[in-house]
Amino acid sequence: MRNLLGFIFTGLAFFQLQGNNINWSSPPATLSEVYINAIDPLLAMDAQGNSVAAWIENNQVRAAIHPVNGNWTPDVVISGFNAATPDLVMDVNGNATLIWVESGIVHSSSKTLSGNWSHPTVLSSSGASSPILAVDASGDVVAAWVNAGNIETSTKLFGNPWQGPFIISSTGANAPGIAIGGSGSNTRVVLVWKGAFNGSHAIFTSTKLLSGSWTSPEWLSDPIHNVANPQVAVDNNASAIAVWYEYDVIRHSFTNVTVKSSERLFTTGAWDSAVSLSAPGIRDPSSLSANIAFDTFGNAMAVWNNSFDDETFTVQSAVKPVNGQWSSPQDIIGSNLYAYNESFSVTNFGGTLGLYMYYNGMNLIIQSVESNINGYLNNVWSVPVTISPGTDNATPIIAATVNNNTMYASAVWRHFNGVHNVISAVTGSKTLLLPPTNLNVTQAPNDFGVFKEYANTLTWNASADPNTVGYLVFRNGLFIQQVGAGVLQFVDDNRANNGPVTYSVTAIDADQSQSASVSVSFP
Repeated sequence: MRNLLGFIFTGLAFFQLQGNNINWSSPPATLSEVYINAIDPLLAMDAQGNSVAAWIENNQVRAAIHPVNGNWTPDVVISGFNAATPDLVMDVNGNATLIWVESGIVHSSSKTLSGNWSHPTVLSSSGASSPILAVDASGDVVAAWVNAGNIETSTKLFGNPWQGPFIISSTGANAPGIAIGGSGSNTRVVLVWKGAFNGSHAIFTSTKLLSGSWTSPEWLSDPIHNVANPQVAVDNNASAIAVWYEYDVIRHSFTNVTVKSSERLFTTGAWDSAVSLSAPGIRDPSSLSANIAFDTFGNAMAVWNNSFDDETFTVQSAVKPVNGQWSSPQDIIGSNLYAYNESFSVTNFGGTLGLYMYYNGMNLIIQSVESNINGYLNNVWSVPVTISPGTDNATPIIAATVNNNTMYASAVWRHFNGVHNVISAVTGSKTLLLPPTNLNVTQAPNDFGVFKEYANTLTWNASADPNTVGYLVFRNGLFIQQVGAGVLQFVDDNRANNGPVTYSVTAIDADQSQSASVSVSFP
């Protein structure tokens, strides 16, 4: 049955690529003033699909809210003048936090979903730069920035004032990245940055429990090669993955420009040796970017761009299953003249939306694509959909979530209207397949006399959706089997006696679109 269904689903892959895109609003809304230049668009979304956008306009931070199924609110001014390099997060309940540098000093403002932005709070002394934020599911926020070659941080537990700042000693620190994951007493914050040591540059990291102290900085990269643009993500178990670029410079030419990755398992607390995700390119990494994200189960996806001819750009992705190895790179866009802005967002069940800037031979446009971290066709991307009108568009940002049986998404980018750069925005949604229900698991021994093994039997009720053609079964977040629409059970052999395990099942249609998952844990 598995081989037969594998052939059927593989044959359907082409149709999945054709018909799996979200429905985007049109025409885009203009969030900023049409007669003033705007830059640095940002976007965040809560678990219900409410969005907040922010940007710099007239040297001030401005923001607007999009309630789910509503319209964008008029923008409001958050900062004073001389504001720059903002960052933005939103927790699952719609509490938003902004951070920015204003005249060399880090400021922050926050709001509840229905409230107003708070009066800005000063977080740093003068000379600060590169502020970033991370937020967890409980609404706790951690900020970091660079000051005097060190990394400085401040933590704001939900409902409490900012703490700190605290200094992580470094030399020549820049380009920090931050993430929070885990839960409860195992909530962990992970920082990465580029720093200098004994004449070399390297990627450094430090971690802490949410209310604990930062560890001494560790090296992630080797001291032989140049490095750039580190980013990090942390999953629900507090495991982390960092990505960055490694490269060499020979006579002012860039060579061996490769995306590298290292993982820190929560079970060991140690970073593993870095591995290469991409083939080596030859482009200055200052025009490249790599990003990393997890789904709920702990499967990871990395998205990056690279150039193999120093003229065009290729946007690629790779997937790392839980406790597995990175897949080979998958081209999202290959060899395009200006495909060097990309953004992607992973929903709780692994559905992935991506945006990038693309040159179609005449115009710079923004395109949207979709994929999935897990499932039968993980890391296979849909046919691109153009979401931007006009000729000159850049720096897209996307955010997405799944609430009940609907996927919600928002996208913002910078658009040149012929006179000024303005911030454009669209929103989108699509109804997912109805999932199966009443997932249960039981265990029974198989006694062969010379040895005894245990089998876990999963049963579920059929999806009520008439478009269901089958089901995907996952063990601890890993795809293990596909069955047809008429099969409502699966037997998982060779399990440990009362061994802890979590199973999930999703429905799937002929276009390879997946429902949200239903899960059950044993014992």
